[in-house]
Amino acid sequence: MASSRPPSESSGPQGQQSSNHASGERSEYPGQRFGRPERGRGSLATVPWRFLALVIDWLICLGISSVLFGSGDSLVHSLATSGIFWMYQGLLVGFMGHTLGHFLCGMQVQTVDGRPAGFGKGFIRGLLVTVIIPILVVDEDGRGLQDRAIGTILVRIR
Repeated sequence: MASSRPPSESSGPQGQQSSNHASGERSEYPGQRFGRPERGRGSLATVPWRFLALVIDWLICLGISSVLFGSGDSLVHSLATSGIFWMYQGLLVGFMGHTLGHFLCGMQVQTVDGRPAGFGKGFIRGLLVTVIIPILVVDEDGRGLQDRAIGTILVRIR
């Protein structure tokens, strides 16, 4: 399991973080206002990698749902798959900081100050991803609505 703290070289000065954000200046690259590096370990994950992780996680949950409830196009099967996806997201992000899709894509969910997201944020984030699919709506840092709502970021761990 990868460290939940960003590497020391990714930690920017706190004054820079708040002054960029408070003054409304645009960052030179995604994650700069959080003191994150532009590239490499500790930088913010990009949308294509986030989307790939989402697809991997959804396919895993679809497989689990098919094993438990059989395959089909019924409303019950769709709701079961969505429920499994939410639990999967909440448990894995809460326990390990990432889902299997995140891990395979080299990413981890952290709070904006680099701490583990924890179970509470993991389950809320999972619910938002399940119900709204906010990965398609991102800010200038590439953060989805679910991350903005609960104060988390998805960072690269490799």
